[in-house]
Amino acid sequence: MGYTKAPESLSSVLGNLLKKRGWERKIKEFQALANWPKIVGPKVAENSKPVRIEGQKLFVRVENSVWKNELVFMQKEIKEKLNQSVEAEVIKDIIFVN
Repeated sequence: MGYTKAPESLSSVLGNLLKKRGWERKIKEFQALANWPKIVGPKVAENSKPVRIEGQKLFVRVENSVWKNELVFMQKEIKEKLNQSVEAEVIKDIIFVN
């Protein structure tokens, strides 16, 4: 009698494929960008926009230097909340640019 392998669930197969291809991290990065308004709130989201994540650095365009200074003070908390929202450390630093 031959050995038959138990069937894998589709989610398991997709999860393994994402990990092998390195896409899992990219998906989490995109999720973190999408979570920006929910994390920072509507007023901050009106005056800032996450642009990209590059080398675990999140680049955020801000409306002006006043908002840039305000967000620098909130940087650690924002970073922690974004990482928690995707259950991974995808962001180590946030760079604010006007």
